[in-house]
Amino acid sequence: MVKEDLIPLVERVAGLREILKQKEGKKILASEELKKTFEYETLQKTIGDFGDTVCDLEDAEKELKSVALAFYEYTGEKKPVEKVEVKIYKRLEYDPLKIETWCRTLAPYLLILDKKTFEKKVDDFKKAGAPVEILEEAKCTIGTDLSMYLEGNPEYDPDFELTEQEEVKKGD
Repeated sequence: MVKEDLIPLVERVAGLREILKQKEGKKILASEELKKTFEYETLQKTIGDFGDTVCDLEDAEKELKSVALAFYEYTGEKKPVEKVEVKIYKRLEYDPLKIETWCRTLAPYLLILDKKTFEKKVDDFKKAGAPVEILEEAKCTIGTDLSMYLEGNPEYDPDFELTEQEEVKKGD
């Protein structure tokens, strides 16, 4: 493998990025044209109506839950009506520092490693004798601007236009 083997691949990526950029521009133009149509206005109204109904539903569900909980508090009945049920869940309250101290003494297996902090300070921990290996791993990144590879690239067409088939799809 030689450096020259990479050039066609970089040129392909550069060309495809440029084509995508061009298609994005055409998509924006098509969207702007669509916004001028009656169908778009109808769609926007439908989306707005849908959103209003979702908000109304959320409010109604919240009110139903509130009234059902009040009914339970008053009567002790967990099923006020069919398909509506009050369930009892455990909720814990405790001082995290006191629990941590308790765990260190009586349940150390419950203390969990903070991987993020450990990995940030791994060099210091390694020096202090932590049983960890620090390995190096190669990963590749691709620069954002690959325009220098566009000239002469058969994937890139500076006179790019949508085909008739793509025009028809755009109109659907």
